[in-house]
Amino acid sequence: MLHKNSNWEGGYRVPALVRWPGAIKPGTQINDITSLEDLMPTLMAAAGEPDIKAKLLAGHTVGDQTHKVHVDGYNLMPALQEKGEWPRHEFFHWSDSGSLVGLRYDRWKIVFQEQRAHGFDVWQEPMVTLRMPKLFDLRADPFERADHESIGYSKWRVEHAYAILPAVGYVSQHLGTHADFPPRQKAGTFGLDQVLQKLQEGGEK
Repeated sequence: MLHKNSNWEGGYRVPALVRWPGAIKPGTQINDITSLEDLMPTLMAAAGEPDIKAKLLAGHTVGDQTHKVHVDGYNLMPALQEKGEWPRHEFFHWSDSGSLVGLRYDRWKIVFQEQRAHGFDVWQEPMVTLRMPKLFDLRADPFERADHESIGYSKWRVEHAYAILPAVGYVSQHLGTHADFPPRQKAGTFGLDQVLQKLQEGGEK
C-alpha cells in the first residue's frame, strides 16, 4: 500500500471503530466497504431522519434555507443493527485533480490511472492513464502487488476481464447524477498557471 495522492488503497483505506452500547452488538466485525460520505445519512437516521437523502433530492427546508442536493452516502443503520443488508458495494477513487483513478466494488478493484512514483515524488509526478485497466482481487491481494509479483498476472487479468464489466454500470449511474446535480466546485490544482493567474489578479487590484 503506497502513499496519499495515488490510486492505491494505502491512500484511501483505513480501519474504523464504532461503539454504540445497546444499538450495535459488541464484537461485530464488518469487512464491507464504507466511506465518510456514509456518516451523514447514518447519523441522521440515528437522530430520527432515516429519509434525509430522499428529502434532499426533492428539496429539504431547514430553517429559512432550502437545500436540494445529491448525497452520495448510504444509511448504514439497518445493517449495523443487523436489520438489513450492507448498502454500499462501490467506492470511487478520485484524485485531487478530479480524475476518476479507480473503482472498487465488493472484492474487486479496477485501476484507470496509476501513480508510479513513490514517497514525496507522488506530489510532483502525474498519474499515468492506462490503456487497459488493471484489476485486483483485494481479498486475495490486499496490497495490490499481483501485477509485479505474480508470474501469471497478465493471463489472470484477461481471464477475469468479466469483473471489469460491472464498472460500466457503477460509473454510468454515478455520472448520471451529475445531470441534475453537477459538481459545484472545480477540482484544485497546483499548476503554475493558477499561481500566475492569482499573482496577476493581485497586481491588478
